Amino acid sequence: MKTLFLFVSLLFYISSFGQTKKAKITNVADCSPPTSFAELKINQVKARINQGGDMFWNWTGRPMYEVPKNSGSNSLFVASIWMGGLDNTSQLKVSGVRFKQVGESFWPGPFNLNTELPQADICSFYDQLYKINKSDVETFVKWYTTGKQDQLNGTNNQAKLFPNYQIPEIILEWPAHGRNYAPYFEDQYLAPFFDNNNDGIYNPLDGDYPKFSFDGM
Repeated sequence: MKTLFLFVSLLFYISSFGQTKKAKITNVADCSPPTSFAELKINQVKARINQGGDMFWNWTGRPMYEVPKNSGSNSLFVASIWMGGLDNTSQLKVSGVRFKQVGESFWPGPFNLNTELPQADICSFYDQLYKINKSDVETFVKWYTTGKQDQLNGTNNQAKLFPNYQIPEIILEWPAHGRNYAPYFEDQYLAPFFDNNNDGIYNPLDGDYPKFSFDGM
């Protein structure tokens, strides 16, 4: 089973050669630190994934990367996202989570200078992780395809093969491009998706779904 975790984070603090500086973004300062997390449970691994760019621990010093799962044995303590690059003056800029000892480096949600909504509201809404299994998407695709074939052939196979099927909430609420699916940012592309009818708008009722490859790649 393949599981995908998606978290949308905002780069807020930028470190220059190890010295932390606050970026010139004023309204992000109203955001609360991220609090959400989820667990990855696959094969013999149980691992905690946190919103905010770090993972494998509980924010207070306890490791949470268990192998085998439920054994109490942890092979990793913590991991985090670090990213860097050169600015237009060739200065190296790096942002990374350092055990939360020096403020926050990443905040939930995308950032939009043109939005009229408080950035704190956006951070609060996106303080979540989107956990989805490939098998759920495969079932959705088969359900939808069967329904389209029924329409063409006058059959009723969808009801027979998928009795009481309901589209999973995670597929309906995937934060992709389209009003009501990526609140506050309906005109921006966030999470990747397969656009079944090529209209540029994410809508599972049109056969769109979170993007997975089904060809073994």
